[in-house]
Amino acid sequence: MAENKVASINLKGLKQLERLHLRANKISALSIEGASDATSLNYLNLRDNKLEADELPKLLQLTALRTLVLTGNPVTEMEDYRLEVLTVVSQLQKLDKEEYNEEDREEAREVAAERKAEKEAEELAEREAEAHRKMLEEEQKRNEAAAAVAAAEAEAAAAAAAAAVTADGAAPADEANAGGAEEGGEEEGVEETEEEGE
Repeated sequence: MAENKVASINLKGLKQLERLHLRANKISALSIEGASDATSLNYLNLRDNKLEADELPKLLQLTALRTLVLTGNPVTEMEDYRLEVLTVVSQLQKLDKEEYNEEDREEAREVAAERKAEKEAEELAEREAEAHRKMLEEEQKRNEAAAAVAAAEAEAAAAAAAAAVTADGAAPADEANAGGAEEGGEEEGVEETEEEGE
């Protein structure tokens, strides 16, 4: 299947397939269908394509893969290329016709363990940050609710005070009006008495 402009890899039903050549197909993204069927695929040649490092994890679907050829892909230009590939695709035994030794595997395991620990630490930090954010939000909501209650109580108290002041001002005025009416009645009585005397 070399030099055929293959866009995706369909391995459905190919349980006996052991070797697959996909050289020079301008593949930039690995789209592997039926990977679980390819239980015998141990050799994959992807030479002279356009694969970047972020496509490597997709090769983990090919559990029987032991030999991989990536020569001529952009991924080969990355620093510590061989180590990076083995760190991601740990089941490999050979890359670009060069076998991995136990020292390579040990280094790859260490790198993978370090990255796993870093990822877990980052995820923990993110969870803690999210929990702290939610706690602050809840605290803010409680403070806002308390402030709203206090404002309502203050408004009610102010209204009650205003009503009391109004009531206190109205009482003396009523008394004054009542007193004036009584005095007016007395004066009218005196005038009537004087008129009768005359």
